[in-house]
Amino acid sequence: MGLLSNRIERSSLKLGDHIYSWRPAYIYAHHG
Repeated sequence: MGLLSNRIERSSLKLGDHIYSWRPAYIYAHHG
């Protein structure tokens, strides 16, 4: 989970708006 979080954070710096789409998807999958 830590590695994934780091990847998302690093990607967010470049993707920016894309992180907003990714986060809810990750949360949904995690809860699912």
